Amino acid sequence: MPKLFKRNKSPYWFIECSADGKRYRRSTKTANKKEAERMLHSVADKINRGAFVVQDEIPAPQFAEKYLIYSQNHKSKSSYITDRVTVTRFFKMFNYPLKKICTLHVEEFISSEIKKGKKNSSVNRAIEVLKAMFNKAVQWNYLSQNPAGNVKKLPNTTKKLPRFLSDDEIRTVLPECSPWLRSIVTTLILTGLRVGELANLTWNDINFKQQRIHIQSKDGWTPKTYEIRTIPMHIAVYNILQKLPKDKKYVFSSLEGVKINSNNLQKRYFKKVITKLNLKNVTIHTLRHTFASHLIMKGVDILTVSKLLGHASTKTTEIYSHIAPDHFNAAIERLSLPIIGD
Repeated sequence: MPKLFKRNKSPYWFIECSADGKRYRRSTKTANKKEAERMLHSVADKINRGAFVVQDEIPAPQFAEKYLIYSQNHKSKSSYITDRVTVTRFFKMFNYPLKKICTLHVEEFISSEIKKGKKNSSVNRAIEVLKAMFNKAVQWNYLSQNPAGNVKKLPNTTKKLPRFLSDDEIRTVLPECSPWLRSIVTTLILTGLRVGELANLTWNDINFKQQRIHIQSKDGWTPKTYEIRTIPMHIAVYNILQKLPKDKKYVFSSLEGVKINSNNLQKRYFKKVITKLNLKNVTIHTLRHTFASHLIMKGVDILTVSKLLGHASTKTTEIYSHIAPDHFNAAIERLSLPIIGD
């Protein structure tokens, strides 16, 4: 039977009980005996129903290591790196037993990130990492609740309208690219692939007969949303892929004949072209925005564009809706209602 007791120098009541052969002691975090008794009755009821679970003990460093192994095995390389940086910083700041971590610690970590001058978007990514990590701690029976669960994200003050290449800019960029880079740039513009998706394309992902490109997981890599998606080949992409050598694992290889490094593609090759042409705010990711923006301007609906891009939600795709004012105007003009003027 669970019971209440007090510890020396603590104003709070504690609950002690046994379940599944394990001893359980926990602070009620209240000095009010009636409130503590209500919590005690709740614990007793759960024990009687077989619904009470005693959390396993694990040191924070050991849990962090276990979570990062999980992250490395189940997430993309970039997501794993983000997890590793955030998790390491958090537990360096709060090197406590995992059960001692509370919402206040998460809030203090967020405050420290803000004081360091981190952008709201960066802080929000850290919050997402902590929420996901502590969710796993609950699933793995190390915590009873997620201390980051109710932490709110900061307002996103860095949102900008997506930069995309106009027709004239595309005509300017392509001639400045080497044949190798031009094939990559053209493919990105006409498929909307993320650079990581293009770098990990293998010939098993290409269906020339149906003229389809399949984005799917493979050993050591998964798409951002973990979903399989299929993109129809534009005729220009079909012709590019037909001409590429088929004796290598990856569809697009580096100039050295190995897998493309996304950072090198941007910094060593694409950036040189953009700098030479003095184009502002253009990166390799701008080509994905270019694909989406031109589809929207041609009247393609948001849902279709969202699925082609592999967005988890159409809300993400709505950043492109500003470029279709004529499309929206046409939609309003279709209204034919018996409205009587003043």
